[in-house]
Amino acid sequence: MVLSPMFGDVSGRFLNGQTAAVMYNSGCQVIYQAKPGDRSYEATPNWRYAGCLDMAREVERRIREGFS
Repeated sequence: MVLSPMFGDVSGRFLNGQTAAVMYNSGCQVIYQAKPGDRSYEATPNWRYAGCLDMAREVERRIREGFS
């Protein structure tokens, strides 16, 4: 299964973990459930690697430029 990069608008209910975001991509239904209280990602090595933060900032910058 190959999915294209995707993004979408989400509501406050999604951000609060009250409802899932449902999107379609390449014929697949993608369901994403936010878990705002789950911070287990902080234990991963990539979370502590400063290079990943730089990459994330670059991705964010490119996304924002695309909407300007």
